[in-house]
Amino acid sequence: CLARHTPALIRAHSLRYTGLAALIARRVTGVKVSVHVHHLEHDPHGWLDHLGRDRLAWLDRFVLRRADQVITDSAFSQRQVAYLGVRAELVPLGVDHERFRPSPMPSGRVVLLLGGTKRRKNAAFVRALWPDVVRQVPDARLVEAGQGTGLSDQAMTGLYHRARVVAFPSLLEGFGLPVLEAMACGRPVVVSNC
Repeated sequence: CLARHTPALIRAHSLRYTGLAALIARRVTGVKVSVHVHHLEHDPHGWLDHLGRDRLAWLDRFVLRRADQVITDSAFSQRQVAYLGVRAELVPLGVDHERFRPSPMPSGRVVLLLGGTKRRKNAAFVRALWPDVVRQVPDARLVEAGQGTGLSDQAMTGLYHRARVVAFPSLLEGFGLPVLEAMACGRPVVVSNC
């Protein structure tokens, strides 16, 4: 691919999945590497010990320290990588207000739980307290979406519009773009402080 297209820059969106390959390609071709980090999968400060050890944290550090440019989308993530001695340029995120726009509040009592299967997404917390919610609000429904659900952008927008409230209980997030998307659709969001 590099020989055929001769790019001026290689952008590695994932430290773990494409970062190392991008660094190898730079070594072979001399093309500069820019990496984009949403957040580290671990807490380099050790403040969030409940997340457990991250066996691939070394790979994040390796790629970050060798990239020609590091870009991030939140001040939190910028501080995370600064703690590792790496300077990251901050490029703020936003939402497409043509796609994510307010709609009337639905009559149903659907709670949209966003996150996926990673432990840091904390979906187990909501699942554990859900029986208590149903005892108080018998017609409440929990709908889960996130990593691994394979939903299109259009389907996700539809879920926001069908939800009465969106839950995003993550224990560690760099930014949390789904929170902005839900709010742009006029939905209240229950979030953690992480």
